[in-house]
Amino acid sequence: MKLLRRSVLLAASWAVLAAAAPSQTGGGTFHDDFESGVLDLAVWATGGRDLSGTGVTDVVSRNGSLQGHVYHASFTEKYINKAFSYSPQLEIEFDAEMRSTDPGSPGWNFYAMAGFSISFYDDSWTYLGGQEYIHATDSGYRASLGSSTFAVFYQPANTPTHYSFTMPQLLANVPGVVEGDVSWVSITFNSYCSWWNSSANGDVWFDNFEVRHIPASLSVAPDPPTAGSLVTFSADGFDPGQACYLGYSVTGLGSTFIPQLGISMDIANARYGSGPVVAATDGTATWTELMPVHAAGRTLWLQAAHSGRSTNVLELVVQ
Repeated sequence: MKLLRRSVLLAASWAVLAAAAPSQTGGGTFHDDFESGVLDLAVWATGGRDLSGTGVTDVVSRNGSLQGHVYHASFTEKYINKAFSYSPQLEIEFDAEMRSTDPGSPGWNFYAMAGFSISFYDDSWTYLGGQEYIHATDSGYRASLGSSTFAVFYQPANTPTHYSFTMPQLLANVPGVVEGDVSWVSITFNSYCSWWNSSANGDVWFDNFEVRHIPASLSVAPDPPTAGSLVTFSADGFDPGQACYLGYSVTGLGSTFIPQLGISMDIANARYGSGPVVAATDGTATWTELMPVHAAGRTLWLQAAHSGRSTNVLELVVQ
């Protein structure tokens, strides 16, 4: 390990190592509680065929807060959606309420539905599979569409519910989708009616929508480390395939902006410690290095990072 090995290494800058770092490929963070009172069409896409009846995407006051809202009456649909670069570390969380009505439905293939879907796509935007969480006036309308890449979960009407999903949880519902093929994940709030009837309609309301990364973490073994001995630093929660670096500071907590990685490290005067190590398919990266003998008694602050992401900070006193 290069930490404290010689003074010239203490001066090594993150800019040197970061020049070779790849651009970020996985995920992002997004939040919308709709408190602005309008849909931000710069970040949300809206659409629908609207072949008859009325289709609406707006923000309404409901249950004491402003919420996103999709409504459609009569044939076809209205929707709002947003897509994200896929990362195994993404989490999706929001509150939603839905209901559909079709008092005049003449049969199983005439229905109204409202709710949301989460879909997976490859890098060319070919649909791979996904799942729906809906209220529908006929629960059998999807019965003939059983598939290992598509799942339906029927929800009660007029029941505000908090939803939280990790990517492993979502993929477990559609075992026919191969994770390695997934490049994009999209969520759509949708209202649809299968026939021309002005009484057939559906609403879905949603609030506190957030997509975030599961925090990446850094640990050390042994803890505390011993000068003159091998030390292993392990990071998890990284994006697979990313080039990962280990940084350190002898100053303490602070902020060091690394433009090539697009992040600020949470340590002052961050220095290059070790790397790059490519994150494995499970999001882990490991560095095993010899802690220099003359590091005994020193306090180090360490943090691992790749393009767009960083771990917690470890404060270590070398024994």
